[in-house]
Amino acid sequence: MQFTYGREGEIMGIGKRMLTRYMSKAIPFVKNKKRSASLLTGVVRKVKKRSFKQSKEELTWLINMFRAWIKGDYPNIPKRTLLTVAGTLLYVLSPIDLVPDFLFLIGVLDDFAVISFAMKQIEKDINQYKGWFQSQKRPLELPEDTLSSTK
Repeated sequence: MQFTYGREGEIMGIGKRMLTRYMSKAIPFVKNKKRSASLLTGVVRKVKKRSFKQSKEELTWLINMFRAWIKGDYPNIPKRTLLTVAGTLLYVLSPIDLVPDFLFLIGVLDDFAVISFAMKQIEKDINQYKGWFQSQKRPLELPEDTLSSTK
């Protein structure tokens, strides 16, 4: 994915600052899969309603990886990676972020920065997950079910 507005270093810097704040907020979600499932449900609903043109594929990978961990299908994800994914999803779901989402195109730039930074940080783990996911012979898509029965 290429980003043509501004410099890549500035985008990554914004992503790092914002994600760092949300990773600490992600701890209770990583400790409780029921809370994780509710976070996942909220993010999927928001992504389906809103345009994430620049980062939809990356966000879909993060959502599917988190969902596989919640379900126990892909349990061996390092804790730091889980915190990064959960922090990213929390940031995307949050109505309070650097640039309000209602500012249409500008409002999704900070979400893009956080998603891009997260993908860089967990590149090795996300690539391992992609290999596992592709071996399952399923198409990459946003999940339909909400995991509401997760314990």
